[in-house]
Amino acid sequence: FHLAATTTRLPARLKPSRSLNVPVTFNPTAAGDYTASLTVTTSHGSQAVTLKGSAISASGLATWQHEFLNLGTTPVAGPVASSSIALQNVGATPLTIRSVSVPDAPFRILTSLVGLMIPARASTNVSFSLDTATLGQFTSPLTVTDEAGHSTTLTLLGAIGPPANISVPLTSLSFGDVPIGAQKVESIPIVNNGDTAATISDHFFALMGLDLRQLSSTPSTLAPHSATRIDVVFRPISTMPSAAQVTIDTGGAVAVHVSVTGTGVENPDVTLNIGDAQASPGQTIAYVPVELSEPSTAPISFYLSTVDGTSSASSGAFTALSNRQFVVPPSTTRILVPISVAPSSASSGNFTLTFNSVTGADLGTSGTVFLRTSSAHDVEFAAVGDAIGVATLDGAQSVQVPLSLAATSSGSTTCSLSLSDGTAVSANGDYTTFHLRRVVIPASGTTFATVLLPATTASFSTRYFYATLSHCTGTRTVLITRAISRVTIFGP
Repeated sequence: FHLAATTTRLPARLKPSRSLNVPVTFNPTAAGDYTASLTVTTSHGSQAVTLKGSAISASGLATWQHEFLNLGTTPVAGPVASSSIALQNVGATPLTIRSVSVPDAPFRILTSLVGLMIPARASTNVSFSLDTATLGQFTSPLTVTDEAGHSTTLTLLGAIGPPANISVPLTSLSFGDVPIGAQKVESIPIVNNGDTAATISDHFFALMGLDLRQLSSTPSTLAPHSATRIDVVFRPISTMPSAAQVTIDTGGAVAVHVSVTGTGVENPDVTLNIGDAQASPGQTIAYVPVELSEPSTAPISFYLSTVDGTSSASSGAFTALSNRQFVVPPSTTRILVPISVAPSSASSGNFTLTFNSVTGADLGTSGTVFLRTSSAHDVEFAAVGDAIGVATLDGAQSVQVPLSLAATSSGSTTCSLSLSDGTAVSANGDYTTFHLRRVVIPASGTTFATVLLPATTASFSTRYFYATLSHCTGTRTVLITRAISRVTIFGP
């Protein structure tokens, strides 16, 4: 492409609705497709215009679509790699292939070309393969000559690397005892530690019971030095045991089998306990803590009603509840029940919360709630959330445990956070405990506490620990909060 002189000398000033013609000539020296870019710069910016042109030979002329064909990296002794490329006739007349050179091993040409006629401005696909018997990086030229003596050369590229190193660290996966109606998810990790990609597939067979099923599908290809997982869910509907088998085929001689088992059990004896509420002058909501004796894997539902104690609803000390439903989510040990109280209430009193239609738990302590008033600050409750951690091949990891206030405060709140053993013990290497670590919860929002997962973590299940907030200071009085936080660890 060549830019010729314009009829108007540049730079030129264009009036509205006027135009300027820019002559461009195309003088190709060889057959093929050409592309260029023409940039026009004005006082309002620049704009690029794409120029395209094609040149054909007066007679038939063979050329490859590209100069190189890369067949990629294939594991040794793995499936034969193959790929194809177009051989084009960029001439105005048909051509016939007279000869083709033989590519160097381990390349092979799979398409017969000698004597093939390619019409004018047409092409044909030529396929090649790469044998995987020998490690190394390989290159080979391949030359095609037509009947007129014109030749075109293609360079073949390919590599044979070490086989994929697939590991499945589990041969069995046990869900243990899971309460009927609850759901538990476990994972089977698959890791490729090799230098080449692996082709994998899996098959899920339910051997006994219908409560085990696969949640996630396995990717067909696992990249070098990467990992994936198969998620399996167990949702028992009876106390009968369930069993399944996951077969993972990695393209090797032997497939990997993982047996999966689980048993449904009756829900454990979980007790509901009621704590006291505290209200400040001017506060219209008092929060009554309802706690479980231990975390449940199934939701616990109940209805609450208030009954007059020394404070009566008729006196305006609080607003009565009548069969309001509350649900404690799985793995949660504490919820706060809001009770509307009178802002002018200036003395302590009590009322009774009555449970109705409790599902999944038993009643523990008395339902009497002592409603205390305070002349100090407003009362606030802090919430401790769950975290999910992934322990990868890189070693030690950390998880973020969310901490938040139940309502917006006029300022930040500073607390001390401690971790102690729940159903997990730190001696097993599930997490690193700490005592009275200073945390600051913003007035509106959530902060996060970092919990370390040691590099020796080798567990693939859910663990629990107690997170206790205490010694809180700020514009609100924060009651001591002790909640179980759940961290799900998928190890290397």
